[in-house]
Amino acid sequence: MTHAPSRYSIRADIGTRLQNIATRLIVLTVFACAAYAGDVASAKSDAMLVLEVFAPSPDGRVVAFQYHDLSAGQNDLGLGFLDLQSGKLTRIPNPPGKQLSEPSFSRDGKRLAAAMGNLHSLAATQITIIDPATLKTVTTVNPNPWEVAYPVFQPGSDNVLFVATNPGVPKQLRLLDLANNDEHSILDPAEGFYTIFQPSFVGPDDVLFQAMSPRDLALKQSAVDLLGKDRYDPALRITYRLHFGERPEIFLPELTRSRTGPLLPGIPYLTASRDGETIAFIGLSIADPYNEHHQYNYEVFALRNGQERQMTNLRSLLAYAHISFDGMTVAFGSDPTRRKIVDLFVLDMRSGKVTATGLLNKLQSNPEFRLR
Repeated sequence: MTHAPSRYSIRADIGTRLQNIATRLIVLTVFACAAYAGDVASAKSDAMLVLEVFAPSPDGRVVAFQYHDLSAGQNDLGLGFLDLQSGKLTRIPNPPGKQLSEPSFSRDGKRLAAAMGNLHSLAATQITIIDPATLKTVTTVNPNPWEVAYPVFQPGSDNVLFVATNPGVPKQLRLLDLANNDEHSILDPAEGFYTIFQPSFVGPDDVLFQAMSPRDLALKQSAVDLLGKDRYDPALRITYRLHFGERPEIFLPELTRSRTGPLLPGIPYLTASRDGETIAFIGLSIADPYNEHHQYNYEVFALRNGQERQMTNLRSLLAYAHISFDGMTVAFGSDPTRRKIVDLFVLDMRSGKVTATGLLNKLQSNPEFRLR
C-alpha cells in the first residue's frame, strides 16, 4: 500500500538525466571517488573542532548545532545556538559529568530535545529537554535499557520519538511520553535497521527516516527489486516512510532509483518541513556531478508540489542538511575547500540565497566553547 501523496512525485526526465550522469561517471575509477561518509568522517583527523549536527528553529532564525572538541584527544561533545540575524553565539552548558548531543527544536520553538551521555562517551543513554530561553534543563528521562539518538518532538503531543538500540541489536524507533515517563516501540527490532538516521515527522503519526541494512528480509528484497542486484548495497542510505502501526516502505522509490547506481551515491541526507510540505535533500549536481579531480559535487535540492529543484550551485561536499518547520530555511554543512572540514551554511528557500556563517572560525576563536 502506497501512502505518498502526489505532491511528492518527481518528473521522469530528472531520473533520465541522472542515469545519463551514471553513464558518464562509470568511466571513472572507483578509487578516484571517495565514499561520501568517509569524506565527512575523516574530518575528525584534520581539525580540533568539528561541526556535526544542525537544527534550525521553527522560523529559521536560530540554528542549534553540535560540535566535537578534539583538542584533548577525547570524545567531547557540546551544543550551541547561532542567531542568524544578530550573529550572537551561545553555548548550551553540559550538565556536570555529562555531554549533550543531537539537538532538535519543538514546533513552537520553546523546547529543545537532546540526547545526553556520560562525559567522553559517544553513547547517549538519556533524553533531556532544555528551555532555549534560560538554557536550563526542564526534564531528563532515562529510557532504560536503550542507547538513544536523534530525539524529535511528535507534532501535537508531549511525546518524543527517538532511535533506540542495544549493542548488537538492530536499531528501532520508540516513542517516549514525557508526561508519564512511558515509552513503546514504533518500529521494533524485527523490522529494524542496523543504522537509522534523523527522523522527520510529516504528520502526527507519519515519519520519514533514512536507514541502512534492514533486518526484515522482505524490506531488503524490496530495495533489491527497486535497484537491482548490481546497484543494491547494504551501506546505502535509503529513505523510508513509516505510518505508526504499519510496516515501513521506501519513500519515493523513483527518486531513490534515479540517484542510486554504479558511482551514484544515492541521497546522503533528507529532511522534511512541517507536515512534509517541503522536502530538502542533498544529492549530486545534475549539471556538474563531479569536478576535475573526480570528486563528487553535491547540492541542496527541494521537492515541493511535485517539482524537484536544485537550490544551490556550490559544487562542494555537503552534509547534515536540516530544514526548518516553516520550510523557509535549510541549515547544512559545506566543505568548499575540500579539506574535509564542513562549516555551517544557510539556504534561504525564498530567495535561493546561500550564506556562509563562518561558525567554525567563531567557535575556534571563542575559548568558551572549548570542552577541555
